Amino acid sequence: DGTKIVFSSLMDYTKSTLIVVNIDGTESIALLEAKDGEAYLNPVWSPNGEQIAFILDIKGPEASVYVMEAHGTNVRAVTQTPAYSINSIAWAPDGTRLIFNATKETTGFRGIYMINLDGSDLTYLTGVPEVNLEGLHFVPQGYITALPTQPVQLLP
Repeated sequence: DGTKIVFSSLMDYTKSTLIVVNIDGTESIALLEAKDGEAYLNPVWSPNGEQIAFILDIKGPEASVYVMEAHGTNVRAVTQTPAYSINSIAWAPDGTRLIFNATKETTGFRGIYMINLDGSDLTYLTGVPEVNLEGLHFVPQGYITALPTQPVQLLP
């Protein structure tokens, strides 16, 4: 509803906390505190504001997408992808699916995937070899937009 923001407070993988605060900076609430060597990253509100998706990154090449209720309860893994590095997530407009950008650590292959909130129907959508895409968003026309994190040569 635009009255609160959610963010991750991270200090060198030693103290990572997901925090919700009113837009005016009042009423800060710590929802989750990670263990040493873990970090909660890139939290994103669901379209209806009732859930928060985030990345649990274990120091090294392991990351998974998690979802929880907006109050910090019912924390659950959506992906089980320990061989992937995940760095960007977004909600589908209907709130039933997530998209995320992942790099397979063993091959370096990068792509955008979609998955249901219960972890079913993991689907590869697209990817550009050697290009890391972030800033994932659904746009009203039904497309997904993403931005490369480094310059890309499109034409030879």
